[in-house]
Amino acid sequence: MIAALALALALQSAGPPPEARSVPLETVFPFWTDYLDLPEDERDAFELGYSITTRTQPEDRGSWSYWVDAGDGPQPVTPDQGGLMTPPDREAFERGAVLITDAPQGGVAVSMTLTLPGAAKTEYTLAEIEAALEQSRRAMRSLMGLRALVMPRMDAVRFDFDGPAPDAVLIGEDGAEAPIESVYGESVMVRPGDRIYRGAVAVRFGRPPVAALLEVSR
Repeated sequence: MIAALALALALQSAGPPPEARSVPLETVFPFWTDYLDLPEDERDAFELGYSITTRTQPEDRGSWSYWVDAGDGPQPVTPDQGGLMTPPDREAFERGAVLITDAPQGGVAVSMTLTLPGAAKTEYTLAEIEAALEQSRRAMRSLMGLRALVMPRMDAVRFDFDGPAPDAVLIGEDGAEAPIESVYGESVMVRPGDRIYRGAVAVRFGRPPVAALLEVSR
């Protein structure tokens, strides 16, 4: 693994190889500038991100590299350990920048992610979870127009953990705790609209999640 990362860094410092491919940033990071154009108070309860997923052997991931070229030469960019890649600043999009990669055609896929903002923690209020879901639904209607009418409605937050999910409880208004039953392996699904969440004010986990993803659960 260390050797693969060293090779990737060496390739990035050397610049893209001749066979590298380029893709417009708008194709790799759809809706990013539209998201930035939303008023801050209409996007502060959730975050838009982009996840790079490999479509071939997992061991190949460390050998692929990425660069952004906004007209002043390729600059290396690196996804984090979870595959998340932060888009360049708005100026790069305005200058018609491209993403360059030496990954093979069809070797990687980029998907949008909607997440709760801020650092991971062990307790989340139902108010912040509901605010994120509602705000993201309004944003999608604004960004996608009529297409949003036929899209499934986001109604849950999936908390993913590193390893088996820890104990997860609901906190009631009186401070009473009740176990959350929607635990699936390494994830806990929280659906604020379900009956069991009536009267609950927060959810608490035995340890912080590695991701808190907004999604459609049904």
